[in-house]
Amino acid sequence: QGLIGLAVGSKPAAAAMRNAAGRLGQQQAVVGCGGEETPATRLLDNGVMVEERLESTEAVQDVLRRYLQITSGLMAARGGELYVGRELGAMARALGGRVLHDDIALVSPTTGDVATMFGLNLRAYRDDSWVLAHYDAATLDRIAAGLAAWRTLTDRGRIRWGVRQMIVERSSGLP
Repeated sequence: QGLIGLAVGSKPAAAAMRNAAGRLGQQQAVVGCGGEETPATRLLDNGVMVEERLESTEAVQDVLRRYLQITSGLMAARGGELYVGRELGAMARALGGRVLHDDIALVSPTTGDVATMFGLNLRAYRDDSWVLAHYDAATLDRIAAGLAAWRTLTDRGRIRWGVRQMIVERSSGLP
């Protein structure tokens, strides 16, 4: 049996996967971060997958809401989905998995951490043709400046993520 897991930016998530591995008698855990390949597609016979994916976002500041609007639109234009957590259960079942645990954890990271991450992302895609076709440079500059101004803040609560946490098992008797 194998254990495949994905931790999305949290030490507690990685610890939960290690704990799950121990409880399930697994010898090896693969812990990584999101990429093009969805770990659900790697669910092996007699394997267990532990996954965390974004389910929802609550943002109280306009600069954060605008950033999320742009990011979500860009991902949708590319056939993706910012809130992949909403689809995890259906994906797992379609691949022959049995959901052992399904919960949503609320996470309130520091404003500085969020601003740094969002700022790096915005810098990476702000020259994308879809972004330029839908948003003017002044809007992108305002968002970038707002995020840059918050990089050193340690407060919490300007943004809250709902993170779907799921454990899926696939027995060799399943398709």
